[in-house]
Amino acid sequence: MANVNTDMLYQAAPLLVNIAEQVTGKSVLKPANVGEFTSVATTVLRSGYDKVMNVLNLMWGRTIYDVRPYSARLRGLEMDLDRWANVTRKISYADTPVEPDQRFLWPAGYDASHDSNPLGNGESVDMWAIHKDDILQTQFYGQSVYQDCRTEFVTQLEAAFRGPEELLEYNASAILNRSNKLEQYRENVARAVLLNLMGSLYYIANALAPLGDGGRVIHLITEYNTALGLTGTDALDAQTVMRPDNYPAFMRWVYSRLATLADLFACRSTAFQTTINGKVINRHTGAENLRIYVHSAYLHEMDSMARSVTFHEDLLKLADVESVPYWQSIKAPTSIDLANVVSLSDVDGSTITSALAAGSTALPNVFGAMFDRDAAGYAITNRFDWATPGINASGGYFNTFNHVNVKTIQDTTEKCVLLMMD
Repeated sequence: MANVNTDMLYQAAPLLVNIAEQVTGKSVLKPANVGEFTSVATTVLRSGYDKVMNVLNLMWGRTIYDVRPYSARLRGLEMDLDRWANVTRKISYADTPVEPDQRFLWPAGYDASHDSNPLGNGESVDMWAIHKDDILQTQFYGQSVYQDCRTEFVTQLEAAFRGPEELLEYNASAILNRSNKLEQYRENVARAVLLNLMGSLYYIANALAPLGDGGRVIHLITEYNTALGLTGTDALDAQTVMRPDNYPAFMRWVYSRLATLADLFACRSTAFQTTINGKVINRHTGAENLRIYVHSAYLHEMDSMARSVTFHEDLLKLADVESVPYWQSIKAPTSIDLANVVSLSDVDGSTITSALAAGSTALPNVFGAMFDRDAAGYAITNRFDWATPGINASGGYFNTFNHVNVKTIQDTTEKCVLLMMD
């Protein structure tokens, strides 16, 4: 039976009459061969191929250029180029303890217990004692590089188009698609940085005793059960928490937990940080420097199931909040797999490069992460767009190259936590 997916004309009137009769109630429900009417994407060629690509068919109708601009997600992880280019040195200051006020201690102040000289006459206070800054210096080395190449033909493709103008349109669309691809690679860089941070926090909490203070991974459902005293069969898990009678109250509690964490981040302390070489660095992260990445499903469910649009709006006021449709695989949106090696800083200032223990690499139900803007990020340090110096006179083409240098940063001495729905 003929259908529209050929180069023959398809008589659609019988089908359209059939559908019209059904939608107007003139006839009862009956089969409609809509498959004959619908033009679907196909790679089957029903006219000749061009001589260059062997993909484009010789032109005999209108061309649709299937490309649209794409903007990379996770842009909050992009860092300032001036701050993070090339080899970067980061200087952090540890607090030195305050001292007793010498104005009120002997010999400047009276001390009756000092039998030999309670007035301190003849003595002096040393104002020249040395008090050096207690400094932690860290370095960030290395860059990652990749390139992209495209061959552009000068005249040979004209057989596939109606004229030079359409050829130019083809090239413009191809260049836009190439730009979209590079945008997605920028996004992939950010995604890799975020995944390494998540894996590092999980590693810290579970594998490094000196760092595993329990505060680097927040188990939301477990904490909720503890807060409400839910035990045994009453305790919620990742499945039962989603029930309509449980979820609204739970999500309201989650928002309050995030708000409390934001308050704690803003306090100048060593909480939620890694301490290196015994250098006690008190940091604070205000709303302007706080980044929160939450899986988009949980944000949408917060709106729909908990009916808490105001919570979503208030959450956005806490920090720079971005919803993420999937962490690692679009086919497993809320999960991450940490079987790959993660890199993080050890307590002695060295670098740990290790895979997580077997059996604990796959983390389902990741809610998100909260961290200081300097805890993780990337910077495109250089991008060079070059073309071959001339046209290949024999082949009639030239190549253009995109070279990208990217620097990635992770610093767990900054405040950062992983949020889990378990």
